[in-house]
Amino acid sequence: MRGARALIAAALLLPLPGLACDGLALSQAWIRQAPPGAAVMAGFGKLVNNGRKPVTIESFASTDFGKVELHQSSMADGKMRMRRVDPVTIAPGQSIDLAPGGYHLMLMQPKQPALAGSSRLSLHCVDGDLAADVPVRAAAAE
Repeated sequence: MRGARALIAAALLLPLPGLACDGLALSQAWIRQAPPGAAVMAGFGKLVNNGRKPVTIESFASTDFGKVELHQSSMADGKMRMRRVDPVTIAPGQSIDLAPGGYHLMLMQPKQPALAGSSRLSLHCVDGDLAADVPVRAAAAE
């Protein structure tokens, strides 16, 4: 059982065992690489509620950024608009795709001029936290 649990954790980008956000998984996560000096970066992936009850995410954080927010882009009056969304609740069996042109993470106030490798991302839920190391790259993995 322990070996299977380790494989599942790796597949979900290392959600920490014993912490809450009960049933929530972050998969296919990545942060779009930006040029040095960029004030904002974007994060993508998929949030899935595999649990039996709704999960409410109150906020996001990262050790590499001063501020992380969930945003949603949408067309309104022929213009693309973006608005902050929080909190967000994901029903059991439902998911939120974090992708360009829709829901996405805005990672603001980078604490280093050029972020490379990965960044630790935390999701703060009503009943605890979920954390993952999210790779930084130029494009989504194929």
